[in-house]
Amino acid sequence: MKKLLFLLIFIPFFSLANTGNTLTWCNQYAKELQIQWPSITRIDYPVIYKVPWVSNIDWQIKKQDKVVITSAGNTFSYSFKQPGNIEIDALFKYKNCNLKLTKQVNIYKQILVSINTKNKFLDALPLKEKNILIKNIDLENLTGFYYIKVANWIFVPSNYIIDFFTKVPAKFLDNKNIVLLVSSFKDFYKKVVIPYIKDLSNTKVYLYDKNDFLNIISKIYQQEALNSWNLININYQHTTYLPLSYFVNKLIEHGINLEILWIVLVAVFGTIIIAFFRQIIWFSVFGVYTPLIFSVLIVIFGYKLTLLLFVLSLIANIITYLITRKFYVLYSSKISLNYIIYTIITIVVTWLLASYSLFEFQNMSLSIVLLFMILPSLTKNLIKEDTQIFSKGFIIFIWEFILITGFLLWLFHINILKYTLIAYPDLLWLMMLFAILVGRFTWLQLLEYIRFAPLIKKSLYEEE
Repeated sequence: MKKLLFLLIFIPFFSLANTGNTLTWCNQYAKELQIQWPSITRIDYPVIYKVPWVSNIDWQIKKQDKVVITSAGNTFSYSFKQPGNIEIDALFKYKNCNLKLTKQVNIYKQILVSINTKNKFLDALPLKEKNILIKNIDLENLTGFYYIKVANWIFVPSNYIIDFFTKVPAKFLDNKNIVLLVSSFKDFYKKVVIPYIKDLSNTKVYLYDKNDFLNIISKIYQQEALNSWNLININYQHTTYLPLSYFVNKLIEHGINLEILWIVLVAVFGTIIIAFFRQIIWFSVFGVYTPLIFSVLIVIFGYKLTLLLFVLSLIANIITYLITRKFYVLYSSKISLNYIIYTIITIVVTWLLASYSLFEFQNMSLSIVLLFMILPSLTKNLIKEDTQIFSKGFIIFIWEFILITGFLLWLFHINILKYTLIAYPDLLWLMMLFAILVGRFTWLQLLEYIRFAPLIKKSLYEEE
């Protein structure tokens, strides 16, 4: 009897405690799980919604609190036909919990994407009244690629045309209206984009002056068609009788990566700049083309990684320099010693950075090995056997190196220079002539006038 009384009294308490724990777990699951994917889409664009790790879901689509669509399955796939705001509910059982997840979705009639094209007058246009969304995105932001996929219209300014077609996968550009906003070099842009658009399905590419941006938005708002004469014909061929322009046009037609082309051409232009600095201005610079090679490495591999390995290589060279001053070794062994020290320092430093989440290895390619092997050869030019580290001359040389490298990096980021060299590659003949003229320069260099100013004044005074 006592046992029965004990059970009658305490079993309800155990049941309540267990129910409380179950509710706590269910609430936690509801917070951790969520409906994926888009919260913004457009009509007639197929979207798929799912809840990761969950199956057998009952889907309900509500509009103004009324269920308009029901479906059952692991995912919900649909192309919405009407613009507006809807609510997606997912009802399912998960680990003995009956859960309901909700997601708000905005459906637009048209989605317009502009690549780094901010305009203060856009906010004044009543686009949302017509269920039109305009979204400004950055090509470096991966989330922006979804908006490119779903967009009806894409506006690309001249500064980003090459980056746009080289970075955005072609499969994202089918069934689009793409407007290129330029101010000059129209023939150049035509011949550059044709290799990228000729295989796209049902995509129209227009070429407009950049000042027509708002006019085009207004036409879309008023549902007016754009002028057909602004449409780029994929059969367009640019005729040229200049030899290098002809070959470059053929390379573009065969789909050469334009980044490779402009990096090579700007680097060649950089050799002229270095020759000018050395022959005319009298900048010594450690290693004739060390600043140029270093600039190219930064353009290809990025600032963060290149500067990190450059600093580590510089430290390794300094350590090698100090060791070999105490213990003389032959040149080949010195190089080997430098690489060993450089490798040890790099392993330790990258491990420390990765431990604090300051360094990522996921997106690294094998080409990083080339960067790793080249940098010690560059920094070797900064620290030679006769170098007095931290002397006045050493510090001046370092500043010269930084100045020229910075100037070259600035050249690599001038879009008008990139486009000019690709559009008119026969400028290389003029560069060749300029290189000869600079090489024939035998007068006093500009900085020598400052260096020998006292002697020049003295000679002038004696002549008087």
